Amino acid sequence: MTMATSFSRSGALALLCGLLAASVLAPAVGRGAVPTRFPFQGLLLDASGQPVTDTVDLDFAIFDALESGTALWSESQLGVAVVDGVYSVTLGSEMPVDVSLLEGGVVFLEIRVNGEPLVPRQQLLSVPYARVAETTQSVGALPGAYFEQIVSAFPFDGSPPDNLHPDEGLADVDGDGLANFVDSDNDGDGLSDADELLLGNSINLVSPRLTQVVPGSVASLVPVSLVVSGTNLSTVALASFADEEVVPTDITPTSFRIEVTPSNLAPSAQVIATLANGETGSSPDVTITSAPPTISSISPPFAPVGQPTEIVIQGTNFVLGTQVFLSNPTVEMTPSAISSNSMTVPVPAQPSVGQRNIQITTPNGFIVASFYVAATAFPKTVFASTVVSSGNLGGLAGADATCQSNASAAGLAGTYRAWLGTSTAGPSDRLPDDAGPYVLPGGQLVATSWTDLTDETITRPIDSVASGAPVGFARVWTGADGSGNALPSAADTCSDWTSSTGTGRTGIATNSNSTWTDSAPSQSCGTFGFRLYCFQE
Repeated sequence: MTMATSFSRSGALALLCGLLAASVLAPAVGRGAVPTRFPFQGLLLDASGQPVTDTVDLDFAIFDALESGTALWSESQLGVAVVDGVYSVTLGSEMPVDVSLLEGGVVFLEIRVNGEPLVPRQQLLSVPYARVAETTQSVGALPGAYFEQIVSAFPFDGSPPDNLHPDEGLADVDGDGLANFVDSDNDGDGLSDADELLLGNSINLVSPRLTQVVPGSVASLVPVSLVVSGTNLSTVALASFADEEVVPTDITPTSFRIEVTPSNLAPSAQVIATLANGETGSSPDVTITSAPPTISSISPPFAPVGQPTEIVIQGTNFVLGTQVFLSNPTVEMTPSAISSNSMTVPVPAQPSVGQRNIQITTPNGFIVASFYVAATAFPKTVFASTVVSSGNLGGLAGADATCQSNASAAGLAGTYRAWLGTSTAGPSDRLPDDAGPYVLPGGQLVATSWTDLTDETITRPIDSVASGAPVGFARVWTGADGSGNALPSAADTCSDWTSSTGTGRTGIATNSNSTWTDSAPSQSCGTFGFRLYCFQE
């Protein structure tokens, strides 16, 4: 009789493999003398379940008990060759086996490898000699069908499917020296057979394993490059993300790249990869966020009346499919060159001067609005001067000279005058009332026209110097009200800006209501450090 035993991760496996060999590996024998020697074959695995290739010393003994007890027979076989886990010996070759020992009751075989006992001992259910003339039909008192059930149902590899499943059996798909039915990873792809069955994958085909996606959070409707990491990725042929199928690039055994535009239909999605053999794998969830757009600037902020123009809107979170609408009248404009932070929009010719509202609506439901200006003239630049000493500005001529000097130093073209009122005239008498729009050196809109400038409020404060650098809180000599007129009292102009005594009216550079030019009460003309507003003619 041939017996095989497997020493691996569990004693139960060793015992059952021994019983299996007793029923299915026994050679047919005829009747005759009972032999005192018989072949024995075993499978020797290391602690990690891999087959051993080495030379080992084996000790065999038959005991009358599962543990302890009396040794009824023993022998040693030294230098036994083990190849791919398999070894073969003949028990009784050193010390013949007295068969009568096996007929006296239940006995157990103990095996030691290099002096280390393998547990548990294996019960010998029958004498190791088949007494059926043609073929073995039973082992001991148990029918062969019993062992067929063991072979079919016992999970030798610790996981489904059944051992007689077409994907299991004695084949060795991954060539690791373990038959499929005792190998918990038939194809050697690092995924257990049980896990692959749960995923609907074949246990005999390599499957992709996706462990990480970078970035792990993406914005909806914004094109993005995803780097997917994992194992078994060499033959990735197709991938998908949020229902978008793409062809992977930069493929290596452990990573690949895909270019996608996430939809806004779900808060998260997985990358699904398909190998050339049809096996699939999925990644951890990637978060999909939807952020509202913002508008930081529109350039140019104005356009000539009666002429079509093109504006560039800059901001954040712009996405493909964005709609842009212009009010008064309402017109939909088709943007182009859309990126996450800018888009180009064609604006039709406008029939009249004035502010036009622009509304951006993104496919994920967000809305943001801004405006641009239809004007009759080129914009005029305005700014706050650098610090001046007091209310004695050298009169209007000295104040104008200060503004012109600041503009020239900053490279601003044109003629500049100070926004100042005297006891006899206001800024409206010194500056053209058909000008506009008015913008800061950086292009930010202050007012759409002279009318808009002198209606007590402005669109934004005049809070930049000629270079475009911002101005913090500062007082500005004005002597004028929000309509651009001179204030009625001579006490508000520092003797027409020629004296450091008396008082003069100021505005506040960081305000956009009427106090931008008229902030009561008037200040002492001897105060140092107040500025001027400078306007381009």
